[in-house]
Amino acid sequence: THAHGDHFSAAMVKQYLQTCPNTVFVSTTQASSQLPNFGERVIAADPAESSPVNLEANDIKVEAIYMSHGYPPNDPKEIFNNAYIVTLNGTTFFHTGDIADLQDVEQYCLANKHIDMAFIQHFHLLDDGFRDLLKHDIGATYLFPIHYQFTEPVFDANVVLANYPQAVLFNVELEERRLK
Repeated sequence: THAHGDHFSAAMVKQYLQTCPNTVFVSTTQASSQLPNFGERVIAADPAESSPVNLEANDIKVEAIYMSHGYPPNDPKEIFNNAYIVTLNGTTFFHTGDIADLQDVEQYCLANKHIDMAFIQHFHLLDDGFRDLLKHDIGATYLFPIHYQFTEPVFDANVVLANYPQAVLFNVELEERRLK
């Protein structure tokens, strides 16, 4: 979603791209520019606010949408953050990346995209104030809190589940779930 060390490692992505020659990497120019020598397998998607970038790679549909990481536009310190709507084998998911304000999704009418799974930073789920937005503006069948570490306030599974009992929580790394 963006070029912060807790989301992106150029060394790891390079290694993966070398090992898996059919893989395509899509991210911001800030991240993609760190991956020279992979040609068309590295795609920079830099949407502007209210102007998503749509593309398809390996039969995977990707819509990159600009979501502020918290810096004002054109601030030299801005880390560009893409949220993504991805459709793969008939399943559509939405991933926020690190967004400063969840209400920024309202302009994109995501509920019309029939999202199956939404991955939302956990701290947006620590109160029930986003219940209507999640239901009407995102409309995902399954809700996954993400970004448990390196955030304030600290992740609290009990509070998230009290506010959003339908949320799907993972307790250990690489845990798997089958969803209906």
